[in-house]
Amino acid sequence: MTDPSETRDQLQQLRARAAEICANRVCARSRAVYRNSYTRFFVWLLTTRSTLLQPAFVSRVADLALDNDYSATQDSVPHASSFERLPTDQKLLRAAVSRALDGSITQPPLRFQELEAGDFVAWLLTLRTTTGAQLSFCASNTHHAGRFNLFRVYKERMPMTLEQGLTGLKKTIAAETAAGTGQPMKIGKDALPFDLYKFLCSVMLADTLMDMVFARTYTIIV
Repeated sequence: MTDPSETRDQLQQLRARAAEICANRVCARSRAVYRNSYTRFFVWLLTTRSTLLQPAFVSRVADLALDNDYSATQDSVPHASSFERLPTDQKLLRAAVSRALDGSITQPPLRFQELEAGDFVAWLLTLRTTTGAQLSFCASNTHHAGRFNLFRVYKERMPMTLEQGLTGLKKTIAAETAAGTGQPMKIGKDALPFDLYKFLCSVMLADTLMDMVFARTYTIIV
């Protein structure tokens, strides 16, 4: 019969390992992408739905922005509110928000439980590609994942209504596109340019390694 103390030790080791895996489930590159996403979201909230942000966070953003802008510091009005001290330059504001997010996770920037799905979807609708088109499903999913990561970082539980917000947006766009009244949303990534395809094939043909033979065959089949 197994010793109960040994079983407890094994269980503790498993739990510790599980906790380690959960903590590392987001790679550094993805974390940076998500951070950039919700930084942009906070910049938008500062100008449209500032009541969702914690006053201490807004004040910190204003202080950091002034630290980075000497001219604004010189012209700042004494005893001005945090919002009056925020810069109008979007690049400067985004940099200040990003730095403010470096603070302790015990001081959340957002009133998480007051955030509604409509707030996030409204922000997504303002985003455009460099060509002025609506974001692709892939890009929208990235921002959605960024919101999940934001809740995870600050150990907040995401309401079910927030989880379903993006699904509703996708269905609406799909219905409008089918009816011919909406702007089509791009699905998937751009096709591989033919010139690049030819270059890759020529490189693989010149290499006789088995890995290259397999890669060339796979490329042709796919």
